[in-house]
Amino acid sequence: RRGRRSLGDVTPHNVKQWKRLNQAVFPVSYNDKFYKDVLEKNLKVPSGQNADAQKTDN
Repeated sequence: RRGRRSLGDVTPHNVKQWKRLNQAVFPVSYNDKFYKDVLEKNLKVPSGQNADAQKTDN
């Protein structure tokens, strides 16, 4: 039986790992502003969520 997995929050210490993970998993590339917004606004980025729902306003 598979359980729900959690990767934790995006922090200044792991933002580069999140960026690499997203590049490997999602068919879109997020720019540096996306990750800056996640850190500054303390946004939650659940893994497996539809990539369109994670895009930020430019």
